[in-house]
Amino acid sequence: MAPGALNPQSSVVADANELKDLQSWLKEVEGAESLMTELEAKAESLEAKVDALLADMERIEQEKSSNGSIETEEKNKFCAYGSSKYK
Repeated sequence: MAPGALNPQSSVVADANELKDLQSWLKEVEGAESLMTELEAKAESLEAKVDALLADMERIEQEKSSNGSIETEEKNKFCAYGSSKYK
């Protein structure tokens, strides 16, 4: 025979304990979901910041390369005339 058949109160206690365990587990899951949502938001924010930094670095590199080519052209022009700026 099943233990619950002899003592119906023991199955009620077991069900109450299982319910309590289940509620506790559900709270943990909800907490984990909340943490995951927060983590995803922070990851998206970080990704946006990294993208912005990379875009700035690209812009700076493009400016350097275009300034470098302009300076090289100026240097070539003025070296022939003895400019002290490029000696």
